[in-house]
Formats: sequence, C-alpha cells, structure tokens
Amino acid sequence: MTCIIGYIDENGVGHMAGDTAGTSVDGHYRADNVHAKVFRNGEMLIGYTSSFRMGQILEHIFVAPERTDGLTDYQYMVKQVVPAIRKAFVEGNYMTKEDKDGGTFLIIYRGKLFALQDDFSVFERPRNFDSCGSGFIASNTAFETMLEYDLVSHLGVREALVKAIEITSRTNITVSGRVDYLNSNGESWSREALHR
Repeated sequence: MTCIIGYIDENGVGHMAGDTAGTSVDGHYRADNVHAKVFRNGEMLIGYTSSFRMGQILEHIFVAPERTDGLTDYQYMVKQVVPAIRKAFVEGNYMTKEDKDGGTFLIIYRGKLFALQDDFSVFERPRNFDSCGSGFIASNTAFETMLEYDLVSHLGVREALVKAIEITSRTNITVSGRVDYLNSNGESWSREALHR
C-alpha cells in the first residue's frame, strides 16, 4: 500500500506528497481513501503507509512532546517523539506495550526528513529526500533521476514529487488514487486520481 515521498529543498522547506490507495495484504484488492495519508501535526509533516488506523492515530491522537533543551533534531526524534508515538499507538489500540513493531512513516521536522521504520528506528538519509510504502524503490529512483538531471528545478518541487508517484503507479498496482501534497510553508494541494 502506498507511496509517500518527502523532500527538503535548498531553502530548508519540507515537501511531502502521497497517494491515497488502500490495498489488501495479498494485493488483490484496492480502494482509494477519501482522507490524505500526508498531513500536518503541529510543527511536523507526516506521511504514512502500513495501516490507516496507524495514520489516524498519528494525525488525531499523537501530540508531539515539548522538546527538551540541548537535544539535536535526531535526538528529539529518538528520545522523545518515538516514545510518545508508541504511547499513542497503545492508547489508540493499534498495538500493545509488548509489541515491538508499529509501522512505517516519514516525518519532516524543522528542515529535516526522518523515516521511522517498523521497529521504530529513526533513519535519516544523507540525501535530502526519501520515500516509504510499497512504491519506495521506484519513487526514490524516479526522484533521484529528476534531481540528477535538474528536472526538479525545471518542473518545480510539487510537480516533481507528484511525477515520481505517477511514474511509480505505472508499474506498482498498490500505488494509485488522488495525490496529496503539502509543504512546511503551509501550502497544500491535491490532484485527482492517477488511475480509475
């Protein structure tokens, strides 16, 4: 299910886009969701895959903790944000306290892009973009190619992110539906269904 892609531009502005597909585990069923899988929560932009329930908790129940002075952005994610997310997942009946796995999602926070993996590892690539979901390999490849040939500046960031998802959807049946986009400057936008 899904393709979420995040990017931090040269000015430190965070951009995120995602499709709206929901698919069965075996991949034999797909339906598009009315609700976006990319959204704002306080200072964070969040985009998720894995579970719609997980995304609902991240959007409507999780509250980012107040940041302790002296922590780097990475330390804040590891020491404060991850425990708060785990707590919200338990309170939202998505997982138990004993569970070790949650889900996969991206968080943009203060000009940094973090990928949170199934086991709650916080991953930060040396490049300024990343993807998650079933389409992550194709979208990372498409976006990397656009960066290498300077197409991101030619198309504009929003269109480049949408194009990466569109390219991914051509060969991955679990990526489809409306594409939603938002950035850390407060802009948001949607394009109707990639496929019907």
